[in-house]
Amino acid sequence: MPEPRMQRVLLASMLIMSLSACSTRSDTDEWHTLFSENDSSWSIVGDATWTFDDGELVASDASTNSFIVTNKSYNNFRLRAEFYPVGETNSGVFIRCDRDLPTASDCYEANIADNHQDEAARTGSLVGHVEPSIRSETIGRWNQYEILAVGDHIQVWTNGVRTADFTSATSPRGVIALQLFAAGEIRFRNVQIQEL
Repeated sequence: MPEPRMQRVLLASMLIMSLSACSTRSDTDEWHTLFSENDSSWSIVGDATWTFDDGELVASDASTNSFIVTNKSYNNFRLRAEFYPVGETNSGVFIRCDRDLPTASDCYEANIADNHQDEAARTGSLVGHVEPSIRSETIGRWNQYEILAVGDHIQVWTNGVRTADFTSATSPRGVIALQLFAAGEIRFRNVQIQEL
């Protein structure tokens, strides 16, 4: 039989091993990057120019409503995306879209439009569903959206603040799209999804 000191060392080692086995794995193992230069699992709708610049996805020169759209549909997920509005622009992150041309009426749009004429549709809102809880100033700097869509519940965080919380959603599944509406320039990076 091991001596008391040896027993304590063995017990401590076993405890450390069991805690390591029970620890949750890192989120980074479960997140997948969307709209990557090295991945072509997306399509372009509209006439905007979408380019990759040092890890950033840049949309410019649109004369009409334009999108870059995933080819895959998603149901329950957590989505995060960094965005940089270059001057005044109208952009957005669309989720659960089921048509070739996404619209705010058949998708859920987390808007990017600090100067939108309709206060209820400014940055941080879910257009047509929930106005933003705060007024965000995002032009000329990097910002982050985090969107959680689980069942009939959709939530949006803008730079860490929950700006929209919506239930009774009707579209349970669909593609994800990034938008540039007609004018300006928008930059995205680190667009990642974690399916739940």
